[in-house]
Amino acid sequence: TAEEEDEGGVGQYMMYLPPGNYTIVAYKPGFNPECRPLTVVYGDVLAVDFALTPTDSSNVYGYVDLEDPADGLTSTLSFRLPCTAGQPFEVDRLAAVDVDYSIDLPPGAYEIVASAEGRQTQASSIGFLPPGETAEVNFYLELLP
Repeated sequence: TAEEEDEGGVGQYMMYLPPGNYTIVAYKPGFNPECRPLTVVYGDVLAVDFALTPTDSSNVYGYVDLEDPADGLTSTLSFRLPCTAGQPFEVDRLAAVDVDYSIDLPPGAYEIVASAEGRQTQASSIGFLPPGETAEVNFYLELLP
């Protein structure tokens, strides 16, 4: 669970995790995300603090076109950034129906994955997208063979 105070942007979170290796991600729109690797051993009580820095957003826009669209078929776009450990995490997700999209995101080098039921999944990468900049990414999702 996570909480944030209205003044000062101070927040707290608590998780109960079984022993293992994890990557913890802290993110809030308007701020740069942070990733931290974490190893949990049975009985551990750990404190992992984050200090998110404000940033201007970048914008990604485009369209998703579906081959032979069916009524009510929805496509999904997943916007992913790499963590410090190289493992991607999803910053945001959009559902679109064969239409234009636009989303504000923190700066970064994104992998965008487009998928829809019965269609081939596609991925597209964006090199580093600086604050205030825009990038156009379009998808055409073909029927599965």
